[in-house]
Amino acid sequence: MKQSYVIAGGFAALLLSFSAHAQPGPGGGMGGMAGTVKAVDCSKARNAQRCEARQKAREACKGKYGPDRRACQREQNPPPVKRAPRQGGMGGGMGGGMGGMAR
Repeated sequence: MKQSYVIAGGFAALLLSFSAHAQPGPGGGMGGMAGTVKAVDCSKARNAQRCEARQKAREACKGKYGPDRRACQREQNPPPVKRAPRQGGMGGGMGGGMGGMAR
């Protein structure tokens, strides 16, 4: 008797999980969230000039899709910013931060 409750409960959970996958996302339908990019306020960005350049690139490549869009973005976007590596801290190297291993 107990086994039949377990089987029935598992079957019910299986059916409920299928219905959850059938719900459309925030973009509706099969499109996902395509075309729902919000306008960004570049005055609040860490690097306002870079933000504005990226906005212009997004606008220039607006009507393109797939490989053409990627190529356009690659040409229009500013080069990536190179940051200095982090100094100090407990990460990296031998001996990490665990105090070593006892032998």
